[in-house]
Amino acid sequence: MFDDQGKPIQQAPPSTPVEIVGWKELPSAGDEIFEVETEVLFWKINTSITCSYNNFYSQRRAHEVIAFRQSLKSKEKLNEDLVVIQQKVEEHLKVLLIFTLLAKQIELKFLIIKGLQSPAWGKAANG
Repeated sequence: MFDDQGKPIQQAPPSTPVEIVGWKELPSAGDEIFEVETEVLFWKINTSITCSYNNFYSQRRAHEVIAFRQSLKSKEKLNEDLVVIQQKVEEHLKVLLIFTLLAKQIELKFLIIKGLQSPAWGKAANG
């Protein structure tokens, strides 16, 4: 590792420009860099980290899928409940309509009976 003037350095604090030789790929800004003895050791470590990451990603993805499926089931249950509620409302409205019609008939019969007993009704009928 060399500084911006080409002098070899052992450490590079943040914001210090350096030139690094011997790498196959350049790291991105902000990447952490670790030194290993050999490339074989690097690949062993990298494989272990990659497996751990893939395992973590797989578990996270599995949890996302489970949560998604649970939300679908919840939505289906809500839709089923809504259908049942709508059916019950329709049944209650039908009963209410029947009671309303019966009340109108009773009211009409009461008015007719009351009218028949009224002196005015009797006078008009005898007229």
